Amino acid sequence: MIVFIICFFAFLLNIVSYKFTKYSVYKKRLVDSYGIIYKSRSTLLFFKVDNVFFSEGLLNKVFNNGSIRLSTT
Repeated sequence: MIVFIICFFAFLLNIVSYKFTKYSVYKKRLVDSYGIIYKSRSTLLFFKVDNVFFSEGLLNKVFNNGSIRLSTT
């Protein structure tokens, strides 16, 4: 029973952290902000991006979304 409760709270924390993540795209940078109690923000300048990787599976095509991974120098 205790293992179930721990797994449930871990799952709930994962959903809550996903819901409170915000990405903003500006002219020269990408900013991601996340957190509920402790807010954090990081910035990626576009001129530092080396490669862009895009991934889209079958369900992603149905829901018109995907994953983007940026690698920097």
